[in-house]
Amino acid sequence: MLVEDDADIREALTDVLRMEHWRVEPAANGKLALDRLRSGPLPDLMLLDLMMPVMDGFELLEHLRDQPGPTTVVLSASRDVDRVREHPLVRATLGKPVEVGVLLGVLDRLCRVDRAASGARAAPLDGDGAS
Repeated sequence: MLVEDDADIREALTDVLRMEHWRVEPAANGKLALDRLRSGPLPDLMLLDLMMPVMDGFELLEHLRDQPGPTTVVLSASRDVDRVREHPLVRATLGKPVEVGVLLGVLDRLCRVDRAASGARAAPLDGDGAS
């Protein structure tokens, strides 16, 4: 799932991820994403912008705090990204504008770690791959 309010960024990331054979379900804000998360099977991953209208990423994460949810990668230009680093679903944070190669590398590492750990949580990764 890709939760991003900027239509150009949402479309560009959706296109890139689909070209790399990822299934992508875009959502324009946190409310649409929360509705989708509550109505169907959980996606494996969620790419989440923090600063959005209607419901921002901070509020969405609070709704998901005590529930099972997707492994989350936060994409944000906000300096407030530190507020979400310790959230149980957040496994990585990347600054915006996001570098596609870095994003793909983080997604690949998260998938490999999840497969190897068979559901166990791994240490969060930041944008440069360090813990």
